[in-house]
Amino acid sequence: MMTLFHPAASLIAWLFFIVALSGMHSWPLLLMVAVWLALPGALHALLQAVWRMRFLLAALCLLSGWFVPGEPCWPGQAWSPSWAGLQLGGGQALRLLVMAASVRLLWQAYGHSGFLAGLHVLLKPLAIAGLPIDSFSLRLVLTLQQAEWLVQARPKLSLSWLAGQLQADQGSQTLPDKVELGFYSWQYRDGALVCVAGLVLIIIMKVVQ
Repeated sequence: MMTLFHPAASLIAWLFFIVALSGMHSWPLLLMVAVWLALPGALHALLQAVWRMRFLLAALCLLSGWFVPGEPCWPGQAWSPSWAGLQLGGGQALRLLVMAASVRLLWQAYGHSGFLAGLHVLLKPLAIAGLPIDSFSLRLVLTLQQAEWLVQARPKLSLSWLAGQLQADQGSQTLPDKVELGFYSWQYRDGALVCVAGLVLIIIMKVVQ
C-alpha cells in the first residue's frame, strides 16, 4: 500500500503521524495506535520492536514510575512507584515503540534506494544553505542498512566482537563505490496524501488541545 506513493510523500505523512502521536495521551493515543495497526505488517513490526526494545521500554516505564511524583501504586510503601509515573512512562514507551516500528515499515516497503530517494527530495531545499545533503542522506541510509544487517545477523555483541569488527574494517573501503538512487515521479495521489495527512494532523492538534 505504501509503495503506491512517492517515498518523500510517505516520509512526510510519517512525520505528521509522529507529531500527532507526541501530542496524544490516554485513550486518543491508544486509538491512534489501533488505527496504525490496521496497516499491513504493522502488528508484526510492533511485536518485533517490543522484543528488541524490551529492556529500554521497561527501564523507561520504571524510571518514570519512581521519579514522577503522584499517588503510589501500593499505599504506605516508600519504595512504591506512582500511578502517574507509570502512565507517563508507558505513554512515552508506546510512542517510542510505534516510532521505531513505523520507520521500519517504511524501510521494508521502499528499501534503501527508495528511502534514500525520499530523503534526498525532502532535504534538497537545505542545499540552498550549503548543507551537504547528499552526504547526510547517504550516511543515514548506510547507518540504517547496517542496523538492518545487525538485526538479521544477530551477532553476539561483546567487546571482543566489536574489536574484531574494527580490526577487519581498518584500512578497508567501508563505503560502497556507488549507491543506487531510486527514481519516483510525483503524482497527484502523493500531493493528496500529504494534504490529507496535514489536515488530519491539524484536526488532531485542535482536538487534543
